[in-house]
Amino acid sequence: MAKVGDKIDMKGLDIQVVTSNGNTLKTPLAGAGAPNPYCASFKDGTTNIEDPLSVGVHITFGKFRTMHLGDVPKG
Repeated sequence: MAKVGDKIDMKGLDIQVVTSNGNTLKTPLAGAGAPNPYCASFKDGTTNIEDPLSVGVHITFGKFRTMHLGDVPKG
């Protein structure tokens, strides 16, 4: 099982697990921005117990960065 902080080895990509099994990375990623003000009033309305268990990853390819958080209901 992937654990928070794990690196996934894939040539040409930097992949870090940022959420898994209900746990999240505790320190900001390098180059992280400020909280999104448009999300300040977000209220978690999920009732699906499995959603917070999703694996979320941060992927870097050169200057391109993206995140895929699966079904994680909170950021």
